[in-house]
Amino acid sequence: MVEIKYDQLEGSRLRHTGHFLRWRPDRDARSCTYEQLEVPVHYDLAEVLGG
Repeated sequence: MVEIKYDQLEGSRLRHTGHFLRWRPDRDARSCTYEQLEVPVHYDLAEVLGG
């Protein structure tokens, strides 16, 4: 397993390239789920752009 950092998710995929942080020999693939990810800030793009 590896740990990565990323800027944005779109659905269940990375919106931009993920960047390798470190190997995780202490983790098993089955223990890595979307539920453990931080919830991104939700915003309405039309509201942000004033339209």
